[in-house]
Amino acid sequence: MSEHSEFMPIDIIEEKPKKNKPKSILYDEITTNITNFRDSVTDERIEPKLNNNIVKETMVKVEEVVDKVVDKVEEVVDKVVDKVEDVVDKVEDVVDKVEDVVDKVEEVVDKVEDVVDKVEDVVDKVEDVVDKVSLANTLQTTVIEQIGLDKCSIPITPEIKKIFKKLLDNHTFFDEVEQNIKNIVLDDKINSNDVPQIISLISNLYKQIHKLKIKFNEKLCGDILKIVFEIAIKEKIIKIKYNDIDLLECVNNIIDTSISLMLIKNELKTKGFLNCILNFLLPKK
Repeated sequence: MSEHSEFMPIDIIEEKPKKNKPKSILYDEITTNITNFRDSVTDERIEPKLNNNIVKETMVKVEEVVDKVVDKVEEVVDKVVDKVEDVVDKVEDVVDKVEDVVDKVEEVVDKVEDVVDKVEDVVDKVEDVVDKVSLANTLQTTVIEQIGLDKCSIPITPEIKKIFKKLLDNHTFFDEVEQNIKNIVLDDKINSNDVPQIISLISNLYKQIHKLKIKFNEKLCGDILKIVFEIAIKEKIIKIKYNDIDLLECVNNIIDTSISLMLIKNELKTKGFLNCILNFLLPKK
């Protein structure tokens, strides 16, 4: 052996074969860092004066420590990965169940929508039937057949019933009355603009009854028109949004005032200014 054996090159130490274990991103990152550290340790230049055997023993120990660290890290990583995979599996199960619930909810929603569509169809048909119910038909049922008289505040006397029966022979007249009432209560209230139309209704009714050759008076004419208004509104033939009682009271007051003016007119014997106004506003016999 040479006298300068301490200056001989250090033998390359063979690395132990690494174990084949499952890889993961975390595992790769950790082992790479450790390997880099080990390489940096083994690649350090050793002073020539150090004994070769000491260097070898030191490197063996370093490699053993590194292997133990790597093994431990791999063990921890494997456990973490297993737990993460378990959690992922459970989450996927929950997601599947939620999707099943969503599918069932959507099925229920579809069925509910079908039911709603059918209900809407029924409502439309009912509304069509209601729309076809005329004032004349309702008066026939209420006044002549005496059905639903509790909705009428004015007593239906035999005389009133007789007049209605004659008037109902001509449905066209009550169709016109129905349209006139709709125009009057179009804004759900009675105002000064509606007074002429109500007076016109009284006038037309008075003339229509007069044609029947039936004995009647102004008060009877007013009561008949009040009954027509009341039945039309309470039976929802004429639909209003607000208080129907207040509206009916207002209509009745206008009818009463108009009838009173008719009576005054009949009592006037001279042709004065007042008589001219009443002749213009009120019906002639």
